[in-house]
Amino acid sequence: MTAIMTILGMIPGLSALIQFVVGKYMDSKVAIYQTRMGVTKEVAVEAVRSETVNNQTKVNWLNAVANSRFLQFIVGGFAGPWIVYSWKVIVWDNIVHKFFWGTYAYTPTIHGNIGDGFNVIITGIFVTSAGMGLAASFLKKKD
Repeated sequence: MTAIMTILGMIPGLSALIQFVVGKYMDSKVAIYQTRMGVTKEVAVEAVRSETVNNQTKVNWLNAVANSRFLQFIVGGFAGPWIVYSWKVIVWDNIVHKFFWGTYAYTPTIHGNIGDGFNVIITGIFVTSAGMGLAASFLKKKD
């Protein structure tokens, strides 16, 4: 890996190109946030910056989970029932049942406290808090 990075470092202008692309990407995120929320550029920059920090925190948390068998067991234990339910709905109802019996099967939706619990667990594991906060503020602004 170090050799590859050394070789890429020898290509003239590659780091400048990468910095240019990343800069334009961040500028476009700021412009989109500024337009959608109707805020100043400074507020939009700070929101995008805080989103980046929150995403890095989530990556660090996922790295901690990946390096700990105990945490993998805990996360798998919470996410397992939802994964099994999703598999049943997607694979069994839409593929296997249709193939063998010629009709689609039906699995009732999960709702109420169990559905809310599943949503909290899955979003807590896989969705960044900043993304949820931005989505919530955008939806509140539209109402």
